[in-house]
Amino acid sequence: MTDKPDHPDPWLPRWKSENPFFENSMLNREKVKFRDGSALIVYEENQIIAEYILELEQEADANPHTDAARQLFRKVFYSKLIACSAGDVPTDEQARMMPAVELNKWIEAVRRINPDWFVNLDNALSKMTEDEKKRKPRKRRKSGNG
Repeated sequence: MTDKPDHPDPWLPRWKSENPFFENSMLNREKVKFRDGSALIVYEENQIIAEYILELEQEADANPHTDAARQLFRKVFYSKLIACSAGDVPTDEQARMMPAVELNKWIEAVRRINPDWFVNLDNALSKMTEDEKKRKPRKRRKSGNG
């Protein structure tokens, strides 16, 4: 998957060249294997990853996608997914087109390794669900036909 020329410059080679002790320095990581045989490793946040997320989010803001859903995915999810991943990392378009089960494997691995990254989103979704439950159902209007 990383053979694509439109794939962003991966952070891992930069990090390894600057930090020869790399493999021992990152304790928390998880391998994600996909049905097609490709795999990637999700790493715990560090300074390089945090900077890369910022770069990717700024890039998404500077060059927004015309489709709002694709832009939201790119900025909110993909920037975090790619920033902490190395290996067969899909492009944003490939990630969007992955079966939900496969994409969720990746997202859940990122959540386990970097649990605070999606807290605000989780809280907002939880609040929306609570607000929805508190609403009283609307009474149906009687139609004149029956």
